[in-house]
Amino acid sequence: MHRFLVLTAIVTLLASAPWTASAQITLIDTSSTRAGVRVGYGGRGPDLEASIDSPLFGDAIRFRGGVGSGHWVSEFDQRPPAGTDPKVTRFAASGILFLRRHQTADYLRPYVGLGIAAYLPRGVDMNIQRGMRLIVGMEGSGDRWTVGPEVELDLPGQQGPSVADDLLLTARIGIAIRRRF
Repeated sequence: MHRFLVLTAIVTLLASAPWTASAQITLIDTSSTRAGVRVGYGGRGPDLEASIDSPLFGDAIRFRGGVGSGHWVSEFDQRPPAGTDPKVTRFAASGILFLRRHQTADYLRPYVGLGIAAYLPRGVDMNIQRGMRLIVGMEGSGDRWTVGPEVELDLPGQQGPSVADDLLLTARIGIAIRRRF
């Protein structure tokens, strides 16, 4: 009986040691590389974007590359009938500046970004266009995930012989979900 109790104590100690050790050395690295998706709305139907973020430099700056797709609707032009607005694929590169953290809210971080993009209209007679992009958002950090609202403003430059051949200013709002690696 005595041997059984000693064997039980040894097995219990060995089984619980790895759990205790892993709980004590868990670190959350909020500055690592991330991959994410944004599900948004830009006027007609869902707008999707996938992105990769660089590591955080100087606790303030990240670089983001992304590919997105959605209908292009501008609030500043005459609204075309449903189904006639072009579907646009976007390729973008942006610099993201995280604003200074407040001591009381380390897990919430607002950010702004500025970048360039290429817009590929599909299903209409328009050429590939280039333009600027502005991003504003806020993210809440968890263990390995960040989640938060994000607004994108795209401003294509004039490419065609007339304004009617170009995409106009548009905005999208959505929820971004990113995972740290």
